[in-house]
Amino acid sequence: MAATIPLPFWSRLSRYWVWCLYIALQLKAIATTFELVTQPLGTMSGGPIYFWQDTAFHISWAMALFVIVFGTRDIDASEQHPGMILAVAFESMVVKLFILAVGIWVRHPCSILRWIY
Repeated sequence: MAATIPLPFWSRLSRYWVWCLYIALQLKAIATTFELVTQPLGTMSGGPIYFWQDTAFHISWAMALFVIVFGTRDIDASEQHPGMILAVAFESMVVKLFILAVGIWVRHPCSILRWIY
C-alpha cells in the first residue's frame, strides 16, 4: 500500500477558495435570474436595499437549510441509487435538448416561429 503524501496548506486552502467562489457565483446567478424573471419589464432597481429584501439572502438561507437537512448523512461507497442515476441522466438529456433548441433558434429564428405557429 503506497503512502499518501499530505497536500501543502496552500493547496488545500486554494481548493477551499475555489469552492467558495463557485458557490458564490452560483448564488449570484440564481438571484440575478430570479430577479430578471420576477421583475416587470423596463423596471430598474431603485438603489440600495436592506439585506432582508435581497433575493440572494433568501436563496442563501434556503441553500444552507438544504445542506443542513440533506448534507449530514453518512454515505457508503457501495450504496447504490439507480433512481438518482436515472434522474441525473434524464436531466442531462433535457439540458442537451434545450441547448440544441437554443442553437437552432440562434441559427434559424424565423423557421422556428413558422414551425410553432
